[in-house]
Amino acid sequence: MPVDPVLTFEDVTFGYGPSVAVEGISFAVERGDFVALIGPNGSGKTTLVKLALGLERPQRGRVLLFGQEVQRFCQWHRVSYVPQSVNAFTVRFPATVGEVISYAEYRGIDPLAILRRGLSPAVRQALQAVGMWEQRGQLIGELSGGQQQRVLIARALVHRTELLLLDEPTAGVDVAGEERLYSLLRDMRQQHGVTIILVSHDVGVVLHEATKVVCINRKLRFYGAAREVTDADLAHLYGFPVDLVFHRHD
Repeated sequence: MPVDPVLTFEDVTFGYGPSVAVEGISFAVERGDFVALIGPNGSGKTTLVKLALGLERPQRGRVLLFGQEVQRFCQWHRVSYVPQSVNAFTVRFPATVGEVISYAEYRGIDPLAILRRGLSPAVRQALQAVGMWEQRGQLIGELSGGQQQRVLIARALVHRTELLLLDEPTAGVDVAGEERLYSLLRDMRQQHGVTIILVSHDVGVVLHEATKVVCINRKLRFYGAAREVTDADLAHLYGFPVDLVFHRHD
């Protein structure tokens, strides 16, 4: 186990009613890692994210965030989350893209804020980084799902997040948008030290982008360096032969 892990699962078991979703899960995520969670539908990937965020409570074992049990964790400014479906949360939210990201700059009452006009340089830089500067005045609910996800990632940049969790962020995103997303995630990790945990079905891409991979199908099947995952590991995980084809995003 790492000396100072960002996220730790210790023998975690959780189920919905009589159905066990994850069982006996133990692994730790190190600071600065890019961890991909992969597995078939219903394997427990999203459940692990919910447990990491304290949205569900383990029936056995512990989940630790920055060394503290998640149920007692209160430093949520250190964590950002981009859900699989964003539109359901934002379609009726009466705020512009610029306003949504500006909220992340809030650090308490600032008596000089009334003297400032427009968006801050940090907000502008984040919007430009995700290719959403031109949409800064649009209502968040008017954007596509992929655009909304990029706005939430920009918000994480402004928020100076330490841990970013993303659940299927490329679902419904075109190839160009996917390339922009992974380029931005690489920059967040390499330039800003952000730890990233990403759920995805696109095995070829995430194994190319990630530093570590979690293979889960209710139980932990593999956890280690992405370069060490084999076709045999994936065949065992998914239950059918798999030939890895890596997509380049250089």
